[in-house]
Formats: sequence, structure tokens, C-alpha cells
Amino acid sequence: MRNELKDIRDNFAMLRDTMLVCNKNLEEIDTRVTKLENRMEDREHKCKSMELENTIAELRIQLSERDQDLLANDLEISGLPEQKGEVAINTVILCARKLGLDIDHREIVHAERVGILRKSIDDINTSSSQEQVRLGPRRIMVRMSRRALRDELLRSARVQRTVTTESLGLPGEPRRFYVNEWLTPLNRKLFGKTREAAKKAKWRYTWTKGGHIFVRKEDGKPVTRIRSEADLKRVFLLIMR
Repeated sequence: MRNELKDIRDNFAMLRDTMLVCNKNLEEIDTRVTKLENRMEDREHKCKSMELENTIAELRIQLSERDQDLLANDLEISGLPEQKGEVAINTVILCARKLGLDIDHREIVHAERVGILRKSIDDINTSSSQEQVRLGPRRIMVRMSRRALRDELLRSARVQRTVTTESLGLPGEPRRFYVNEWLTPLNRKLFGKTREAAKKAKWRYTWTKGGHIFVRKEDGKPVTRIRSEADLKRVFLLIMR
């Protein structure tokens, strides 16, 4: 009986040790499963967050494009000396005629100088080239009655690149003036960053068409459209690496 009791005790001891090992293994498995579940939850959360961020970014782009479409008849003229008492519409018509395009007053819905005048008009018109870029003169915002007419004026300005303020009979030193599409503040900022990035990466062409921003490295290379800063980073950071 003593031997049998001893065997029973030994068996119980072995069973207890086995149970302890099993419990330890179960605890380790439970810990690993908990960690895996947490990782899966974090990954799902990150995926959902990334998906949400991408959706928001795409909506912002769509809103920006819609806002830009509302400016389909608008353009800007920069670099023209500012005169006291000037009538902006007359200045626009004068520029158009010098660019080879005869425009009637009735074809201009609205024209005005925009921006903050930080110096007197006389000081701006007689300032140095560096100050001219930094301080003014202010741009003229123009809204045409038809988009086709606006596009025609833009094409004429790109062809007649040698026309200066001197040929317009305007005061001050002869300077080139520029006719461009009127961009939303968001697109204007993006276009500035695009030009800066293209210059650093030594890409030759950066332009806008229909309110859209495009870049091309050189002749014969594909054209890339820039819709957001994410596109900007994707295109130029990969190249600069």
C-alpha cells in the first residue's frame, strides 16, 4: 500500500508539473494572440486612416478643380505700370491690340487691379527691377465674356513675346508684361512650388492650360500633370533621389 501510495503521489506530482507547463504554454499563446490581435487592429486602423486621408485629399482636389472651372473666362496681366486714374479696361484693350487682337469694350466683363498697394504709384513705376518684382505694380484681373476669346488672347501673348510696356506708351522703363491664366490661390501656390521644383530638377517646361498644371522634362518626354503636392513629391523627389 505504501508503494502504491508513493506511486500515486509521484503521478500526481507529474500531473501537477504537466499542468503547470500547460498553463504556462497557454499563457504564452494567449499573450501572442493578444499581440497579433492588437497588431491587426492597428493595421486596420492605419489602413482606414490612410483610406480616409486619401479620400479627403481627392475631395480637396475635386473642389479645387471645380473652383478653377469657375475662372474659365479669367486671366491676369502682370508687369504693367500702374497709373493714377487709369481705367483698367482701356489698358487691357490696349494690350490686346498690341498683341494683334482687336477686342471691344463689351467683350470685357470686368477688369481691375488686385492686391495691396504697398507704395505710391509713382515710386512703384520708377523703382528698380528688384523692387519691381517684390512690390509691384499690381496685377490686372480680367474676366472676358467668352472663354474662346480669353484663350485667343493667351495664345497671342505667347506668340508676341517681344512686346514691352514701351510699345504701349506707358510710363517707366521698358519692361515685359505677361498674360496668364487666373489661378485659384491654391493652384497659384502649387504652381509656384512646381516651378521651383522643376528648376531644381532641371526640367525645361512648366505651364498651365485650362487651369491645370503640367510639367515636362524636355522635348520628346511625356507630359505629367500636377494635381497636388503629393504629385509634386512623387514626381520630383523620386527623380532627385
